[in-house]
Amino acid sequence: MIEAYPSTPVRTFKVLGAGGGTFSNTGNTDETIVKTVTMPANSMGPNGVLKISSIWSNNNSVGTKTHRIRLGGISGTILFTVGSTSNISYNDPERTIANAGATNSQVGRNSGTAGAGGSASAVLTAAVDTTAAVDIVFTVQLSDGADNGALRAYSVEVCYG
Repeated sequence: MIEAYPSTPVRTFKVLGAGGGTFSNTGNTDETIVKTVTMPANSMGPNGVLKISSIWSNNNSVGTKTHRIRLGGISGTILFTVGSTSNISYNDPERTIANAGATNSQVGRNSGTAGAGGSASAVLTAAVDTTAAVDIVFTVQLSDGADNGALRAYSVEVCYG
């Protein structure tokens, strides 16, 4: 028996940006953008999904190094944040954010570092207008300018829905 194709189109993810290397911040204590990936206007649709993966590193010292991913630029919604003094690497294998039936309403996993499974934190919500181009920024903030923090690899994918 030959199966028919589904009546609705199969959705696939499109890579918006990916790379490896060292995108770093040293010498200042401001939250600093180390990488920007722009999601084109209308690329998610009302039920689309955004997937972001990242690998981070920093030096081992008493100063706090904070790594973040934001949706909507430097002042946008924090999708991921981790601050550390002694851990020297982090892997956030997949951060998933979805439009919740509207192009200006998102839901996702809470912004902490917890992996798969349950969480005591509420679902992350945002109100970013995805009918316009949206910047996804990876940032590093240091409590001591002598420290360093870096984005070592990243991937950003979108699926229209």
